[in-house]
Amino acid sequence: MNAPETDVATDRRRGPEPLSVASSGSGGYDPRRDVTLIAIAVLVFGTLAVGVLGFGATPVLDDDDGDGTLFPFQDWGEDGPEEVRLDVQPNRTELKPGETVEVAVSYENGTAVTDARLRADGENYRLDENGRAAITFERGGEFTVRADKENTELTRYVADGTIVSVTRFDVPLAVEADAERSTAGEDVTFRLRRADAGEAVAGSLSVDGETYETNEVGSVTVPFERAGTFEATASKSSTDTEAFAEATTAVTVERRSVALSLSRDNAAPKPGESVSLTVRRGDTQEPINATVETDGEQRLASDGKFTVSADRATRLELSVAAPDTDSETFETVTTTIRFERYEAPLALDADVTTVERGETVEFTARRTDTDEPVPATLTAGNRTEWLDWQGTGSVRFDEAGTVPVTVTRANTTTHTFPSDERTVTVLDTEYEILGFEAPETVDRADNVTAEFTVRNTGADPGTAELVYEFDGDEQATRAVALDPGGQETLSLSVPTAVEPGEYEHAVSTRDDTETTIIAIEDASDRE
Repeated sequence: MNAPETDVATDRRRGPEPLSVASSGSGGYDPRRDVTLIAIAVLVFGTLAVGVLGFGATPVLDDDDGDGTLFPFQDWGEDGPEEVRLDVQPNRTELKPGETVEVAVSYENGTAVTDARLRADGENYRLDENGRAAITFERGGEFTVRADKENTELTRYVADGTIVSVTRFDVPLAVEADAERSTAGEDVTFRLRRADAGEAVAGSLSVDGETYETNEVGSVTVPFERAGTFEATASKSSTDTEAFAEATTAVTVERRSVALSLSRDNAAPKPGESVSLTVRRGDTQEPINATVETDGEQRLASDGKFTVSADRATRLELSVAAPDTDSETFETVTTTIRFERYEAPLALDADVTTVERGETVEFTARRTDTDEPVPATLTAGNRTEWLDWQGTGSVRFDEAGTVPVTVTRANTTTHTFPSDERTVTVLDTEYEILGFEAPETVDRADNVTAEFTVRNTGADPGTAELVYEFDGDEQATRAVALDPGGQETLSLSVPTAVEPGEYEHAVSTRDDTETTIIAIEDASDRE
């Protein structure tokens, strides 16, 4: 292989130049002169022959082996120096870095040129005796191999060149991600290596319109701020000897899940009241636009704010959702808002709470929120009574004991009526009338009395209410307090100022009645 040279050898084939004939002396015969004259004649003849036959300036090859020249002289043209083209022929035009190409330089007639200057990739190369030089290209690219030769007065050498393509070695790349699936907001680290040797290499990574440079060991971390499937393309600039084929890999980025939260200003709303709610992001607590669905209807919560209300006691099921962004998906939040009835507690009033058997109690029901009477249901023991629109009603108690009395009212769509209760004590008293005595016959207008005894046979003290009737008309009443087993004798005036005849008169208590017949006579009739 020929080494590059910096000085091209002196041109040895510049064509014919003027000859100078040297004289051997000033006079006398010189046999060299005859030789010279003969040589000149031959030279002129040869030159003319060359001009006539059209050989031009290219040296004529020897007939025997073609290695030498018989007449390396130049003809003169009328238009100036003759042009002689140099021909550059490489033995190959495509090769790899480090490979050698052999270049041959010749004249048009195929005669080797040994004194031309051969230049490639900024270097000069010496031609050998056969007009050849070996050139080694250590890097890839397109290179021009050019041969030129210094002109003479009679010859202008036309330089020639050819292009040699040095193709870099193809090296496939491989790129890997530390996660094939990721979440928006997270980073993914990529690693670039040579696929042929597995060695890490530095290069570039293009993802979603952005280009990232790896570190010296081929690693680069890429943030993914939105969801989607992204193709990452790894590349590396070619070196002098290697060209790197791109490699790709895909990463699927899912939206980040963000919870929603709800806050409200009224924890226990009533019918007719409003509840203001705010939807916020669970991570930053910032208000967010959302869609609220309730009772099959959808509403927009602009800036996360909306209001609900109800005109009756009810339960509202709310489902709140926010639209996905490029990077986030929001978890639907649900809540229940209960509109509870207003409480209007009932109050039960009784005119008495302690009675004896057979007595009646008057009850009145009213609302404590407005103090207005209210129709309701009254339950006394195992009996039910209805209170009228004025909230009043009466109950007779015939059995001794303690009797709970409760007032209730059905709820409305807006109100609930907590019940109220009173306890009525029914005393165990029983009154018996003993020995009702009166004359069987009396005169009109006489003062007549009747006697009787009343006894309490019950277990509780009480007051016996006594009624005296004459001929069906009430004449007098008496109240007698008696302890258990106690008794008392009483007398009553009999109304005798009536028409003569027989009359029934009686004494009665709650539990007993005694009657007798009395005859009223007129004394004058007896005379």
